[in-house]
Amino acid sequence: MVIINQTTTKTNFSKIITIFMTSIFPFLFGLTMGQSTCVFLKQKYPQFLFYNVPDEPRRASNLSICQSNTPTCCTSQMEEEFSLLTETEFSQNVKSQIRLIHQFFSYSATNFKSHFKEGFNSSMAALRKIFRRTYGQFYVQNKQIFNKFVNDSLLVFEQGNGCFIEALQQLFKRIFLTEFSLLNPLRSIDKEKQQILNCIMSLFPILRPFGFGQKLFLNCLGGHLEFGHQQLLH
Repeated sequence: MVIINQTTTKTNFSKIITIFMTSIFPFLFGLTMGQSTCVFLKQKYPQFLFYNVPDEPRRASNLSICQSNTPTCCTSQMEEEFSLLTETEFSQNVKSQIRLIHQFFSYSATNFKSHFKEGFNSSMAALRKIFRRTYGQFYVQNKQIFNKFVNDSLLVFEQGNGCFIEALQQLFKRIFLTEFSLLNPLRSIDKEKQQILNCIMSLFPILRPFGFGQKLFLNCLGGHLEFGHQQLLH
């Protein structure tokens, strides 16, 4: 299989034509030897030699490809026509191969996306079971938090924007903020949101994958946690 980049220069293409033609013309020379006319060329190679074929072999000094020291049926017009026809055929073959390659990769990409989507849906279904088993009633009452994670992850897959790690970090952030709000109903999280977010982010490596991390929260928020959190610690 030959693949030609679109930036292939005319010079490089001419070299390809020259190599191909020089592999053909020696055979023509052999046929020319002992021939008194050039009729055989019209009969044997009609697809290449449509006109300007000499009646009999003759010496030619203006040939660039089928040069010969002996009389030949080759002419400069034949060289040009042969080059044009060869270039056309070569280009058609290259385009045909490119189409096949494009179809192959398109088919493979479609199959990959299909299998990946199935795997993604299966993984998310299993993950929801883990969420429910881990968080229990908290998961049931706050499904929107986990649904947001699933949707964000799906966007990463479909659009290629962001990453799954970032989506997971955002899930952790929403879980912890929701937990804090539930444990501290009298505290306004909006007023100190950035401070709390910075604290939670600094503790992510220890708090993963899930959990309250009571002592760490106490260290982070000092003695400001309300009665609900104290009850949880007991």
